[in-house]
Formats: sequence, structure tokens, C-alpha cells
Amino acid sequence: DKSEGIREGYLELKALTSLEHHPGTHYYICGPGRFIEKQLEDLKTLGITSEQIFFEEFGPGVLSAN
Repeated sequence: DKSEGIREGYLELKALTSLEHHPGTHYYICGPGRFIEKQLEDLKTLGITSEQIFFEEFGPGVLSAN
């Protein structure tokens, strides 16, 4: 329910104004490349350093197991 703060659509970290950022916190992002790029950009805008951000990229399957 949107009235209770539940959102739909793309994740917008900048829209989560109640999100607290504590010194020394590590941020982990997992997803496709464009999603990771967007979250990295938003985290850096919020003052999070590259040293605090970790990510793992995944995308379309390229494995052929014939």
C-alpha cells in the first residue's frame, strides 16, 4: 500500500529519505549492469565511497550445455 510507504517500479535510493547511512557500512548490489550503474551513481550522490560498495553483475545466460 503506497500510503504505508510501499513503492513500485524501479529502485530509487535517493527517494528513500529515511534511509540512514552509518560510517563503515558496506553496501552490496547484485543485478544486471545497468541496474548496478544506477545504484552506484545514487550511492555516490548520497556520499557513499567506492570502498564501501561491493557488487556482483549478472545478465543473460551465455552457457551452452549441449
